Amino acid sequence: MLKIRSFCLSLLTPLAVGLIACSSNPAPVTPDALLGAEWRVTHVENNATVEGHQPTIQFGSDGSLNGTGGCNRFFGPYETSSGGIHIGPAAATQMACIDSAVSETESRFFAVLERVTRFEVKDGKLSLIAGEQPVIVAER
Repeated sequence: MLKIRSFCLSLLTPLAVGLIACSSNPAPVTPDALLGAEWRVTHVENNATVEGHQPTIQFGSDGSLNGTGGCNRFFGPYETSSGGIHIGPAAATQMACIDSAVSETESRFFAVLERVTRFEVKDGKLSLIAGEQPVIVAER
């Protein structure tokens, strides 16, 4: 009886360890999570964006992205690999922003956009990360 119990435990232990390991490691986010509807930027470098003039980003399946900085439209390429992302170089229109808060947010947004090195999508929010800090946070 003891041999049967030991045999059963020896079979079940690797299975239990495997199930625990799978449940504690969420599946990696694929680049497909970026695609679809545009992302509305809520924060740039921990600063809230101006309601009604929030930057937007839309990722295309062809490696292009476009959106608005709050005043000006932008477009450019992006590339993903191994959980990382490279954006740019991006180009933008050059219309004047009347609202200084919107202009400041747009300047920060464009400045950090090309520094992004990886992304995370969790609970419906996109975080674009430079170094170890989210520099752009967006939602749909």
